[in-house]
Amino acid sequence: MARLIKTAFLEDDVITSGKLADGAVVAAALGSGAVVEAKIGTGAVTNAKLGADSVNGDKIADNAISNEHLSNGCVDSDELAADSVTAAKVKIAYGDSLRFVNSGGSVVGLSIDSDGDLVGPDTNKVASQSYVTTAVANLIDSAPAALDTLNELSAALGDNPNFSTTITSLIGDGFSGAGLSSSGEYSSPGGTYLGSETTLKGGLSTLDSSLSSAVTSLTSSISSNVTSLEGKINTVEASVGLAADGSYTAFSGSNYMDTATSITGALEDLDAQAATNAGGITSLNSSVTSINSSITSINSDISTVEGKADRALAVVPKQDVIVISADDITNSTVSFDLNFLARWHDRVVVQYGNLILVPGASYDFQVSSDATNQDTTITLSSDYAQSGGKPLSQGDVLVVRYDYDSSFTYA
Repeated sequence: MARLIKTAFLEDDVITSGKLADGAVVAAALGSGAVVEAKIGTGAVTNAKLGADSVNGDKIADNAISNEHLSNGCVDSDELAADSVTAAKVKIAYGDSLRFVNSGGSVVGLSIDSDGDLVGPDTNKVASQSYVTTAVANLIDSAPAALDTLNELSAALGDNPNFSTTITSLIGDGFSGAGLSSSGEYSSPGGTYLGSETTLKGGLSTLDSSLSSAVTSLTSSISSNVTSLEGKINTVEASVGLAADGSYTAFSGSNYMDTATSITGALEDLDAQAATNAGGITSLNSSVTSINSSITSINSDISTVEGKADRALAVVPKQDVIVISADDITNSTVSFDLNFLARWHDRVVVQYGNLILVPGASYDFQVSSDATNQDTTITLSSDYAQSGGKPLSQGDVLVVRYDYDSSFTYA
């Protein structure tokens, strides 16, 4: 019958492997805290000595189990109750190690190094919570709250997996825009000021100095030119009648400019008056033109009268006594030529006995002139007779009166 083993009943190192039967150590046989380091002989506990689930947290005193008390492979999952081995129950000293079997059957060992840190099977230290906390804090390094996670950093980079390429391209564009090579190198463009410069900054400095010198020189030149210009302006002001300060003194006693307050105003007043005068002159010219037109018309009338007077003075009244011959009678007409060219047809008068014939009437006579022969012909009907008389016949006498102008040519 199993007896309960308590710490008080055990002498130090009393439990050795030889004193324990296989499967003798079971949970029911161990009092709470009965197994302590001093009671267990070196190598006393083997896998065969432990019953299934015999060792749990209540049976093992704190720091009771050390490396020297356990033989290799003596304790496996069958011998340990669930959650029986806690950190308080296991003591691992420098140089000691724990071995774990992974799912593939490989043994993985953990040990303590001289710094007291836990070392894995690859001789690298196993990170503790404090180590990880310190490493994360060092990684964040007081970064602002908006940028202290990888997600925030990714968002700040536009979630662009090609951020480096993008930035490199932008930098290249910046180099190109700044006139640098694709590697950021500066090549002097030559010229008056930049030929010897080897950096863009140096070029800007040279241009700054050159510009400053140019401004100084230009300022001095402008100052000198302004002084000269002021002198010329004063001369011009004096010549146009302005005071030295350019002020205007109004006219007094002028015809049109007394109200002007500037030379421009005076010129405007003169211009307005000139426009008024020009309007008057235009109106006067129109009157003169009308008068000239009347004079021209009068002169024309005078010329007409003079012409007529001259013609009247040149005209000589003629009278031809015509005795009708056989040659003058053709069929029923009588036709004969005057001795001279008649000046006016409508003033030709033919008298037959006591009758004065009217030219142009159907029963009287017709007058015509010939431009080739420059003569005038009288034609009348042969059957014309005085009232109660006989028709015209050979031997009858006609008296013809007409005007003759020796300077006139019939056309």
